[in-house]
Amino acid sequence: MAALDQHSDPVELYRIGAVAQLTGIAVERLRAWERRYGLAPSQKTGKTRFYSTEQVRWLQSVKALIDQGQTISSLIDLSQAQLEQRLGQQPRPGPQAQSASGDESIAVDLVGTGLLLLEAQQGRGRGGSPGATPVLAVASRATDADQWLARRDQQPAAIAVDLVIVQTPTLDHPVLLQLRDALGSTPLLVLYEFATANQLADLESDGFEYRQWPISWTTLVEQGATLLGRPLRARQRAPRRFDDDELLALASETGAAGTDPELSAFPAHLARLITELNGFLDFADRTRRSAVIDSRRPPLPAAAHDQMTTDVSQARAQLETALGAVVDGYRLD
Repeated sequence: MAALDQHSDPVELYRIGAVAQLTGIAVERLRAWERRYGLAPSQKTGKTRFYSTEQVRWLQSVKALIDQGQTISSLIDLSQAQLEQRLGQQPRPGPQAQSASGDESIAVDLVGTGLLLLEAQQGRGRGGSPGATPVLAVASRATDADQWLARRDQQPAAIAVDLVIVQTPTLDHPVLLQLRDALGSTPLLVLYEFATANQLADLESDGFEYRQWPISWTTLVEQGATLLGRPLRARQRAPRRFDDDELLALASETGAAGTDPELSAFPAHLARLITELNGFLDFADRTRRSAVIDSRRPPLPAAAHDQMTTDVSQARAQLETALGAVVDGYRLD
């Protein structure tokens, strides 16, 4: 079983329970495969099994192919590259595909090991959280930009996607420029973990869309939808990101010395808009409770009230995101 006979640094080892969560393969099945096919973990300490990052990737690819109808016996002797080749031959969803629930989906390519592990934690094909649309329909996966570019060269006629998301520990500006050139008009979202202020300034000046890693899968769905200009039709109210004290503090952010006074007013204006929406939501809820108690005042139908307050809460969430971005921009200045 050459595909699993790989070792990595101890800090990159995973217990069998974690592997089950990351791959969607039950612990019992992993043990059965070990007995039947010799799929031994990278290391054992007593009865504790440890799997390497490479093994997790291999198992994720195997699980994806099994979900598409292939059998473990047909995959057992394949290398990672061969598995990826089979995955690459599967039909890819086109832009604006429909999810199983009928929600509009965003067709994406995922690039980066951390991003693939995050996807695996959600369960392949499920997309975002149960309360948010659209969802992410993953067309292809690559562990790094070089792998994605190589596949792009091999499959120039591949179906276009709506968005490519690349997760990287550090910023390699030339590689990101190469990625964007290869994508043409397809948007690129960069998720970075470590970066200097100068590197972020370079990204900004070259027009890259970027966010700091790590982020949740739900946030990733929201960021992708926002980047593509697709409104989110959520089914539940968004929680507050900032309480009143935090809003007051953020409203006073004016950035570095020398900031244009007109620009420095942005945090205060955004905080005011957020406060007004918070007040409206409180007013709407109180009015509904009073109308329910007072039989002379028929309440707004529950479905209409819930849709109204949900949409308003999502609008507030977008303004909170804008406020955070403005304040972070001042701090980087």
